[in-house]
Amino acid sequence: MILETYLKQNNTNFREMHLILGIPETKVRSINKRKIDNWNIEYFDTVSKNSWQKRFTVIKELEELEINIQNLTHNTEAVPLGRYIGNKSKLLK
Repeated sequence: MILETYLKQNNTNFREMHLILGIPETKVRSINKRKIDNWNIEYFDTVSKNSWQKRFTVIKELEELEINIQNLTHNTEAVPLGRYIGNKSKLLK
């Protein structure tokens, strides 16, 4: 998910990355499913070639993006959505 979001921010997508770099699209999608902690240097190099940035810059931006996404998902998990609590008509009296 991190890679997909990062590519959107840089006005590209999986398909373009696949075509530009000549790697299988399935490999690009498998990179997207992994956490950044489990990425090889090869993955960072691949993303940096696609976005025309240095590896260090890409790593820094991806780490910041991962932290932002974790904060957003952590905040939304605390609120149960669509949960039926019951009829409150007895409490109105």
